[in-house]
Amino acid sequence: CVDYAWSLAEETPAAADVVLVATPAGQASAALADLAPRLPEATFAAWALQWDPIPGLEGSPAQHRIVLGYPDSGGTRNEAGRYVLSLGAEPNVGPFAGGGSAARDRVEQVRELLASADLRPAMHDPFEPWLWVHCALTVPYWVALAQDRSMSGFLGDGRRLRRAFRASHEMLRLCEARGVDLTRHPEVDTVRLPALLFPFAFRMLMRTNESMRRVTAHAVAGIEEGIVLCREALRTAAELDVAVPELRHLAEDAGIAEPARVAPSTLSA
Repeated sequence: CVDYAWSLAEETPAAADVVLVATPAGQASAALADLAPRLPEATFAAWALQWDPIPGLEGSPAQHRIVLGYPDSGGTRNEAGRYVLSLGAEPNVGPFAGGGSAARDRVEQVRELLASADLRPAMHDPFEPWLWVHCALTVPYWVALAQDRSMSGFLGDGRRLRRAFRASHEMLRLCEARGVDLTRHPEVDTVRLPALLFPFAFRMLMRTNESMRRVTAHAVAGIEEGIVLCREALRTAAELDVAVPELRHLAEDAGIAEPARVAPSTLSA
């Protein structure tokens, strides 16, 4: 999770229709604050796994130009040192809740762009609950992996896998405390297995599912992003008075502390 040094290349045109901004968790605000005033008419698709809202976005002049999204794969750094966005066949998109009807028009613009590239965007409105559920199904495993940063060690530790599984259930309860109706999210069925059987099912999935291997290929390199999201979830649990003992155990074992909130960047028009 390397901080980006944001700048536009000299050859970047003065105008753009849609800009895909792929960042690790916690870095979307700085990127959008830099880019939004430089391209005052562009739609920005913020591709980031977010648990907390993007700081500085609510109430900003640019909020109606922001589309939220998740690429169904992720971003990474290639051999040349460039940061690249890896889009799956079905990226997820939806409106920023504070952007009103204008933001929903921008979602359609992004949907058409993705469809023109033979992708099949999945639409979610509202989008934030979908992101929170995705975090619940992802972050505990990232935190468990952070203990030794070894995929083989992680997969071989049934106790750690079961603890991550139970922590995932705790984060789903956090989602419910935030007002999410889990019956509208069929993806949560993936954690309906008995905890005892989960390690075997998870290992089988890693061996046989190409999509799973693609998504987790850079999991170790991206652990810092999981740590950011874990800290945010722990803070939410404290604020909402929701018990998350398994997530706290995982965090303690990985040496993760809960930080204070960071002041947001200011987004201009």
